[in-house]
Amino acid sequence: MGLLDVFKGKGSSPVSFVREGGEAALGLAWVGGGLAVGRGDGSVEVLDAKTGETKRSELLHEDGLLTMAADPLGTFVLTGGADGKAILLDATTFQRIKTIDTSAETKGAWIEHVAFAPDGNRVAIAAGKLVWLGQIRGGTDLTKLGPHASTVGGLSFRADGGAVAVARYGGVDVWTTDARSKDDRPSRVHAANQAGREGERREVCSPRSPPFLHR
Repeated sequence: MGLLDVFKGKGSSPVSFVREGGEAALGLAWVGGGLAVGRGDGSVEVLDAKTGETKRSELLHEDGLLTMAADPLGTFVLTGGADGKAILLDATTFQRIKTIDTSAETKGAWIEHVAFAPDGNRVAIAAGKLVWLGQIRGGTDLTKLGPHASTVGGLSFRADGGAVAVARYGGVDVWTTDARSKDDRPSRVHAANQAGREGERREVCSPRSPPFLHR
């Protein structure tokens, strides 16, 4: 049985949607007119947030869907799965725009974290000890960060999009993402290890994370 609770506001009771025999809900993203729910069988359901009625359903990943994010502008949805793939979707039609397969490079590591920058154009994708940065519009390349000292446990862009923090077991790494020239590369500017000890800190030129989808 799958269960999903939706709260309307402070102190309110949830509206619960139950699916008999359904897979676990492992990822969520608000999309135009509904709530996208990623499930353990690799599928995405778009639900009416008031009634729980299924508006559409798509099978995306060969294994479980583990993470999902919508860009702040409501244009795209990005999913990641146990099959090592990240899938970029149109948030309105759920048409598949781009699939990124990291499984060969990570030897089968799951994609457990994805994130959009506040501008809605840059993304970060994490699998195992590696992170990929890219821009949605304007090209086809991704920039790889890492390997990090341990498995990545979370991603967060700075409010201005100029840096991305990468949480890992035992520490945090911060990478710049600003654009100055097409030849600049992301650089680790700060690393904090367990017990609050600081690692390497150095001044660098802000790089550009190259785009991965030409539009």
